[in-house]
Amino acid sequence: MIHLKIEKMKKMANNKYKLFLENGQTITTYDEVILKHNILYHKELDEELLKKIEVDQEYYTLYNCAVQYMKKCIRSKKEMKDYLERQGVEEKDISKILKSLEEKGLINDALFCESFISDKFYLSHFGPLKIKKELENRWIDEELITKYIEKLSPEEIYNSLYKMMQKKISLDHKHSGSILKQKILSYFLEKGFEREMIHTIFDELYKEDLSVLKKEYEAIKRKLEKKYEGRELDYHLVQKLYQKGFLKEEIDKIKEEDF
Repeated sequence: MIHLKIEKMKKMANNKYKLFLENGQTITTYDEVILKHNILYHKELDEELLKKIEVDQEYYTLYNCAVQYMKKCIRSKKEMKDYLERQGVEEKDISKILKSLEEKGLINDALFCESFISDKFYLSHFGPLKIKKELENRWIDEELITKYIEKLSPEEIYNSLYKMMQKKISLDHKHSGSILKQKILSYFLEKGFEREMIHTIFDELYKEDLSVLKKEYEAIKRKLEKKYEGRELDYHLVQKLYQKGFLKEEIDKIKEEDF
C-alpha cells in the first residue's frame, strides 16, 4: 500500500488548505475535510485516505458553492434546491447539503419569509397579495406566510398605497378621470393590493379636474370644425371625447362653458 508523507501544510483563503506531499504532488482541500479526517495530526496519507479525501473534496466543493450562493442574499430551501439542481448536483448530495445548511441555521425558511416580506413591502413597495404569491412560488409553508404577512398592519398597508397613489395621480395630467382610475386600478392590482382598498383611496384622492378635458375638447373641436358644423359637429365631438374615456357628465359641463 502506498504511503505518502505530508511535507508541509499551508492555510489558504476561503477555508482551504494546500497539502504538499513528498512526491511533489499537491492537494488543495477544504478545512472541513482536514478536520473530518484528522489530517492535521497525520504525517502521511495512504491510498484509502486519499480516496476518501477525493470523495469528500467533491462534496465540499458543492457545499461551499452553495454557501457562496447564499452570500449574495438569504435563500429559501426551494431556491437552494433549484440552484443545486441547475449545477447538476445529484439528488443524494442535494439532500445532504440542504440538511447540513439547515442544521447550521444557514437555511431557515421562517427567517427567509420574514426578511422577504420586509424587503418587498418596505423597499419594493409590493402589496400583500403579490408578496404572498411569490412566497408560495418558493414553496414557503402557508402557515409561515400567514404568520408574517399578518405582521403588516392594515394601517401600514393603507398608508403605503395612499402615498404611492397620491404621487401617481399628481403626475398624470393627460387622462380623464375614468381612464386614470382604470390605469391606477390595473397598476396597483399588479403590485398586489386589494381592489376594494384601491377604489377607496382613489375616490378619496381624486378631485375632478376638467382642465384635461377642456384642452382635449378645444383641440378636437378646432380640428372637426374644418369638416362639420352644428349638430353634426357636436355629435362627432362628443363621440371623440367618449372614445378618450371622458364621461357624459364631464363633457356636458365643458359644453355648458362653451355656450
